[in-house]
Amino acid sequence: RTSAAFVEKMKALGLPLRESVPYLIGGAAGGVLAGLWFRKIPAKALHLILGGVILAGGVRLIVC
Repeated sequence: RTSAAFVEKMKALGLPLRESVPYLIGGAAGGVLAGLWFRKIPAKALHLILGGVILAGGVRLIVC
């Protein structure tokens, strides 16, 4: 029911659903693989890695 409402709303907004399906499938597959891979990395390391990504994004936003 919720997914049907989502599809109807996307159609009403004129978003290209057929063109976005490959990206959605790739994103879902990447999410599953990342979840399996990151499960093996300690939480402390994940915090440092993701913190570094956030800091790098902030620096890039300020510099560029």
